[in-house]
Amino acid sequence: MAHADNLSIGVFIDGGYFAKIDEGLSRKNMGKVNVKGLFQYIPEMIARQFGIDRKLLYITEAHYYRGRYRATDAENRNLLLEERQFEDTLIENDIIFHYKHLRQNPAGGVIEKGVDTWFALDTYEMTLYREFDYVVLISGDADHEMLARKLKAIKTHTILMTWDPANTGSTSRFLSEEVCTHIDIMKQAAKEIGKQIQGLNITLEQLINIPIYDITFLMIIYTSIFIMLLLIKRKHGRRKWVLFPRCRK
Repeated sequence: MAHADNLSIGVFIDGGYFAKIDEGLSRKNMGKVNVKGLFQYIPEMIARQFGIDRKLLYITEAHYYRGRYRATDAENRNLLLEERQFEDTLIENDIIFHYKHLRQNPAGGVIEKGVDTWFALDTYEMTLYREFDYVVLISGDADHEMLARKLKAIKTHTILMTWDPANTGSTSRFLSEEVCTHIDIMKQAAKEIGKQIQGLNITLEQLINIPIYDITFLMIIYTSIFIMLLLIKRKHGRRKWVLFPRCRK
């Protein structure tokens, strides 16, 4: 029997925005988003942000929306294996994926049409019927500003979760201002390198696939410098000790 105080979380992912995050991380040699770690982080983050018992929070549904190539086009571009591997990741984390075929752009190339509208309509409808306590939007699109406003109108706490590893300014200011809470993962991750934040047991290694030895190496360097400075200070006793002494006139 469900606990009366349990709280549900609905997660909705804009696939185009999510792909930009991975591209930005790859350009900085930071791997890709660790989806499993991300979905562990979301309830931990909400629990810490709002002072809720973590055991009462559950991600009850998660949805991913994206435009994609038709099978023959994907095969010609050597994308089939990559797409299937990513879909495996979504399936392993119980994320329901929704696709529309990319359309030919008269000006050249392909374009994604109708996915943002589909994303917004599904998010609103599911929130209305499932009665999520929290809705997490992983998106940066200004088109979702009105979605956030509508979600607030039905008294749903709306959380925007964003990354911008490449500093492209891909998150709309209007969307950020419209949601109830905006969580910038890069700012959060910067605080979590090499340490745990109070009771939050999720580190940067779980959010993005950075080899743990890189973090360990940095910690060794910082610790060594700290010990060296202590030894220098002890050697000089109680005399005033400065790293950059001023020149005498």
